[in-house]
Amino acid sequence: MTTQNNPHTLAVREALQQGAGAAEKQLTTIGNDYGDDQLALIVGDLTIPEIIVMSDEYDMTKPSLISAFITAEQFSSALDRKAEEWGGLYGSLSQEDLEATLYELQENVECFLCPIVYSGDDSNREDEMLSTLFDHPHGIRLVLVSCVGRKDFHEMIESPTDRQPGHGTWQGLLTSLRQLRPKEFGEFVDYYRAEAPEGEKFIRVTQSILQDISAETRPPEEKKEAEFLTF
Repeated sequence: MTTQNNPHTLAVREALQQGAGAAEKQLTTIGNDYGDDQLALIVGDLTIPEIIVMSDEYDMTKPSLISAFITAEQFSSALDRKAEEWGGLYGSLSQEDLEATLYELQENVECFLCPIVYSGDDSNREDEMLSTLFDHPHGIRLVLVSCVGRKDFHEMIESPTDRQPGHGTWQGLLTSLRQLRPKEFGEFVDYYRAEAPEGEKFIRVTQSILQDISAETRPPEEKKEAEFLTF
């Protein structure tokens, strides 16, 4: 249950006007004084744009406090926004330009997904967040964007093991995808193997995924215009 007139939420919002760092400092103070229950109430009150502003300012080495308290519903809505952002920004790039910015994109995706999935230090919450991620229309695609072509990726899909490598990282997400959604994991591996020559396939696959996301998240008026221009 949220309380929109919670003075602590208002204090965080006021601090956020000075930047994500100021809001994070305010959250830390409130957490120290009032505990996790109050932090959960505050995060439950935050809007999706507020959550994104704060989460984007931090990474996996030092995630925002909000990462551990975001609800599954908020996570799903935030995924909507981030998929639209990444698809629109990277989906129209040429292979050459995308390859030049791929590491930045993969790092951004990993730093957004992993803190939210893993920061709660609660196995039940982790399972809920993984399900939310994998059930989202673009969730599995974003996991794949975060890992395609990276070190250990080829070994992980060709010689998978039952161990959990890099828990809290893209390796953990990929392993969980294989364990929890074997059908979708298998379909992706088959697609990856067939998509393009070995030396180019990772960028071809990434480009294809991003183009699909971009097309599906494009505002309705832009979709109509694009359809009109094809005739």
